[in-house]
Amino acid sequence: MSLWLRPYRRAVTTSARRRSAAARPSCSFRASVEKYLRQYTEHVYYLDDDEKDGTALLEKFRPEAIVAGSEVGVALCDLLARKAGLPGNDPATSAVRRDKYAMAAAVERAGVPSLISRRVKNPDEALAAAREIDSWPVVIKPLEGAGSLGVSICGSMDELRERCARLLRSEDLFGQPCREALVQEYAAGTEYIVNTVSCGGRHYLTDMWRYRKIKIADRGNAYDHALLVSEPTAEERELFEYVKSCLDALGFEYGPSHTEAMITPKGPRLIEAGARPMGSILDIDVFHEATGHRIVDFALDSALEPDKLRARMEKPYGTLKSLMIMCLRSKVSMTNVASAPLKNILKYVGTVRVADLSPFESKRELRETIDLASLPGELYLCGDEKSLRRDYEALLKLEEEGFEYLFGREELMLDEPRAALRRGCEERQILRGGGKTAWTLMIEALGEESREMGAEGALVINGATPETRRALSMLLPAFGLTAAESSGDTEKWMRA
Repeated sequence: MSLWLRPYRRAVTTSARRRSAAARPSCSFRASVEKYLRQYTEHVYYLDDDEKDGTALLEKFRPEAIVAGSEVGVALCDLLARKAGLPGNDPATSAVRRDKYAMAAAVERAGVPSLISRRVKNPDEALAAAREIDSWPVVIKPLEGAGSLGVSICGSMDELRERCARLLRSEDLFGQPCREALVQEYAAGTEYIVNTVSCGGRHYLTDMWRYRKIKIADRGNAYDHALLVSEPTAEERELFEYVKSCLDALGFEYGPSHTEAMITPKGPRLIEAGARPMGSILDIDVFHEATGHRIVDFALDSALEPDKLRARMEKPYGTLKSLMIMCLRSKVSMTNVASAPLKNILKYVGTVRVADLSPFESKRELRETIDLASLPGELYLCGDEKSLRRDYEALLKLEEEGFEYLFGREELMLDEPRAALRRGCEERQILRGGGKTAWTLMIEALGEESREMGAEGALVINGATPETRRALSMLLPAFGLTAAESSGDTEKWMRA
């Protein structure tokens, strides 16, 4: 949760300290959030048990706006805003913006089409809920979780019983024990993130994302990517109108919201809505490059400068560039990973703005990716639509078919081919061929040249062994090159 003070846009961030083990956010969650926040402010404070209502904090800082930064701050944010007499949402209805069952029930009471949702305390109740839903598969998830951790799609009673028992023995993303769970009707269709800001009960679209998940057998759902919608279709505009009805039902009056919804054959359906901005670690600068605004600015304007917000939101929705958050996935689990050539590759991929590999780098190990918690990292790709799509597809092919060229327990050595950069009659040698060379050195040499070669240049490679040719056939498209000619053992690559 952040308190915004004078001068405008200065933040004081607060969290809880020395709380009971049942309510304390996990140390790993707190550590990652604090590391992120300290990039932007040194004013990070923790609340002790005897000041958990935040009154002393209000007296000390006299904030002008209060914004929830993550799910665990929603209820406290509502309470502090009301205590301080600042714009905010009603603390009496905080639960419907936090508890997924209360959320679904509130939407249903308002007459807004919704998924059948039931709260359960044990596997027998979960099975009874599934019989009531009467369609398979069904979804089971934590009531107050996030990041898809603990979310399972179950295709049978036996699977649901096992997943429910496992979930009720676990903790959610924030380190809180899961004592109850939500069993929900499964929605098939296209999934979306709809981010909005509310001001005086009116809801404005700030950004919309179309995203893709991949079901990993019966073990979970892995995110593949989220793509910023540049120009909403008629169906997507209808989705936004539906989301506004959900936000009305959930009592959103001021501040940001992060809503997950789906367009199904029956129409739009709410998955869940959070009373906070999207993503605790969303890269602010890349987001600004693509949209022209920063993720919290509109939320602050709703409290501090509502007229400015309304004037801006009257303009048609649009983006400046295409933006994708690509979630890296590992099909294997691997410890003691000593080599990560992916880091060398990403330096020369044109649309990659940020490569966050901190989940991998913290332990130098990979886990088989089945959800957000097991991702090795995320990439932020930004640029024109054609270039972004080209780079994404090249990186995806490397990930799916050439994972050994991205990570390994030891340095990968390959037979070195001959390679030269050709411009007109001029030719400059890059690789001389012969013997084994480190894959990372080959990446660096070819990456540097591909960056400088321009539209008229050509990269000529010959003498490559089948293994090296296979590696280069996946590497060079990631550098924005395409195979122009092939004759015998000679290949010519040019700017795509």
